[in-house]
Amino acid sequence: MSDGPLGSTAPVGDADPGFASGSVRQIAVESVAQAGILPAPGPWLETSSRLLSMNGITMESASTQAAASPESCGRVLIVDDDERVLWGWRRWLRAAGFQVEVLSDSRALPDLLAREQFEAILSDIRMPGLDGLGVLRVAHERCGDIPVLLATGDGDLRSAIQAVEGGAFRYLLKPVDPEILQAALCQAVRVRRAALAREAASHSAGTRARRERPILERRFEGGLAKRWLAYQPIVDRQTWQVAAYEVLLRTSEPGLARPLDFLAAARELDRLPELGRAIRSDVAAAIDVLPGHVDAFVNVDPLELEDPELYRPGAPLSRVASRIVLEVTERASLGQVGDLAERMKALRALGFRIAVDDLGAGFAGLSSFALLRPEIVKVDMSLVRAVDGDPVRRKIVESITAASHDLGTRVVAEGIETEAERDAIADLGVDLLQGYLFGRPQRGFAAVPEQAFRYPAPSSDAGTAQRVAQTLR
Repeated sequence: MSDGPLGSTAPVGDADPGFASGSVRQIAVESVAQAGILPAPGPWLETSSRLLSMNGITMESASTQAAASPESCGRVLIVDDDERVLWGWRRWLRAAGFQVEVLSDSRALPDLLAREQFEAILSDIRMPGLDGLGVLRVAHERCGDIPVLLATGDGDLRSAIQAVEGGAFRYLLKPVDPEILQAALCQAVRVRRAALAREAASHSAGTRARRERPILERRFEGGLAKRWLAYQPIVDRQTWQVAAYEVLLRTSEPGLARPLDFLAAARELDRLPELGRAIRSDVAAAIDVLPGHVDAFVNVDPLELEDPELYRPGAPLSRVASRIVLEVTERASLGQVGDLAERMKALRALGFRIAVDDLGAGFAGLSSFALLRPEIVKVDMSLVRAVDGDPVRRKIVESITAASHDLGTRVVAEGIETEAERDAIADLGVDLLQGYLFGRPQRGFAAVPEQAFRYPAPSSDAGTAQRVAQTLR
């Protein structure tokens, strides 16, 4: 059965059916509220529609999206069994500069995609025959990663999660504001065109990569020789002492100064395990100058999980494993790691703890939580920023914290930049705090300014941190 027209009443005059009239509409998503992910329905929805960004359970108001430029318009397909909605959307999007085709019988989608090419698909969720999730599946089977936007007038947590798992580009709640819809479709078209451009360029890229490989190898050797580590403090909410430092890769080699470029070069040259070994050796040498209660968070790429050296009891980092938290990054690649559960068991047997970063930033974070069973999770900074003034973010962080504590997992909040964010996060019961307020990544184990603490830090901790910093100068 269809979700019905985007608007709750029949169109009047020349008004397009399915678009918001501009009045405030309270959308009651009871099941989501009951699940503890979002607050109860009420004034948290201040506009006539909301766009749920497909980054896991976080939300953003689509009304803040920039209006799309005319150059972004492309060829889109609209699938909906309600013809009032179908033709209303078609008329408005054509006026906005899109080439639009419509399909009222979703069962005809496979044949249509065999004949026609589109840059984005907008589909209703509840339809007879092939529903929106079926449209999503067929579109990806026939057209690769074509962006598919799903719209519903009856949003709930279950359909949102299914959309995330299926790879939907956007999840829209009806009634959809025209500017929101235009911005979302324009973004989808840009993403599709960029993907096609990369695919077209890949044929020549292989030849170019082989030609440039010697240059990249020389640059990587320089980066490896000139590497150094930066450390960012992580503060305990209860004691207001430095509990750990996150270790971050840096290099003075020109062209690889950005850590992502350095890591990308290591992957391209199949030397990521080698780089990981070097970093772990450096950390093992540096941690001895820290007080015994201070740990180190070390980033580990899934490819490193297949390096036998990581599991060797005599390896440098294994010697101090009880003070090391292995923070698994690039979790989308975890599915490629064989015997993952056994590997986690072996690392824990050595004394390592496991952390998952960016929880709340996408489905990969939620699924890796189940796969890795981490001792520590890091809440994505997109949920932490401005959390003091956003009840939705506060509720999400509170829910993540409560669920983690129920599983015996400690929680770190990343990206804290203001005292107001610090206080809000601390009041929600988050265990560990990290961000520029406490210190930027830098050489050596720098002390945290006392004004960054919510309460005055014990003088012994400040003195210890100062002595450590002096030792490393």
